[in-house]
Amino acid sequence: MVKLRPNVWFKADFPDDALYAEDGNELQFAGQAVVQSVAEMLTARGYRVDEPENEHENGWSLNAYRQGRRFWIQVTFIDDYILQSKDMTWRLWPNRAAFIAFLCDLEASLKSDPRFSNLRWWVKDWPPTEAESFQSPMD
Repeated sequence: MVKLRPNVWFKADFPDDALYAEDGNELQFAGQAVVQSVAEMLTARGYRVDEPENEHENGWSLNAYRQGRRFWIQVTFIDDYILQSKDMTWRLWPNRAAFIAFLCDLEASLKSDPRFSNLRWWVKDWPPTEAESFQSPMD
């Protein structure tokens, strides 16, 4: 059985796109350029992608669609970037193959862009240490 790791912590070489108030508080959290880049990469791989939505302190989210499936992505900046993903297609019997293909496309896209580095995949709700993370989103 394939073990899936739908979350990835990574470094991204993008300018800081957070917007700050005069008092230094964030008005818009960072990550819009990163999630937009991910959206463009998925579109190039045949996904239909919604416009990214500002989720405030949670970062930016979007939905990607292909072959009747919906995949959710959220990008959050906490020292580095965190991308979480879920298969949001409700099925009585889930089609894991579609989510595996999505994760493979996501991994290949991130690895092919030199702005993304130090990819560490994991399962749990919070990013792991280096020793607890994996080089791939699946075994």
